[in-house]
Amino acid sequence: MNDNSLRNNISIDPFGLFFGSIQGTYERSISSSMSIGLNVGYKYNSGIFSVEGIDIDKISTKKFEFSGIKIIPEFRWYLEKGGMTGFYIGGYLKYQNYKTPIEGIYTDNNYQTSPIDLVAQVKTTAVGLQVGYKLVIKKKFFADFLIAGPGFGSNTFEIKENKPLPQGFYNDLNDALEIYNLYDNYKLDVKFDTNQKTDKINLPTFRYGIKVGYMF
Repeated sequence: MNDNSLRNNISIDPFGLFFGSIQGTYERSISSSMSIGLNVGYKYNSGIFSVEGIDIDKISTKKFEFSGIKIIPEFRWYLEKGGMTGFYIGGYLKYQNYKTPIEGIYTDNNYQTSPIDLVAQVKTTAVGLQVGYKLVIKKKFFADFLIAGPGFGSNTFEIKENKPLPQGFYNDLNDALEIYNLYDNYKLDVKFDTNQKTDKINLPTFRYGIKVGYMF
């Protein structure tokens, strides 16, 4: 279905609910074969990939779930001219800001306990490429298959204390994070400094998924 009069597309990701998120996309053609778009999403919990918490000798926390916003501007070039359908290639930028409250108990070397009451924040900026296919299902309705979206991102982790913790907590937390894979199944070399922040951590990123939408 190639119709130059249908210059606007809106779509949603129906499968995002399994991952605790809602995401919508607006796309507009800027030529017979090119378009720009904006994806905006909100993550309200961790979905099927929730983190049960940290449980080691000195640190024990309750289950925690990240929430926050995700914004992804993108550019597409459709290989078939005359409309925003068929195979496409392009690029994207991504900004992500997730937070979670963390509560628990910390026990120091002298067996003194302190309550853990803090907020952890993860900020991500990334750039990448994408390949996909947009299929018209019926009249103006379509399915958008993002087949591959490899990229590269920079991540920063930060902790804000609601109640002060002894400095030894961060040394033990750094040791704990060598055991746990808390970020997209990657084993991270996360080290918090005295300001409760990490250096930027560079990681590969990957986008994929299916959206359904409407042309107008």
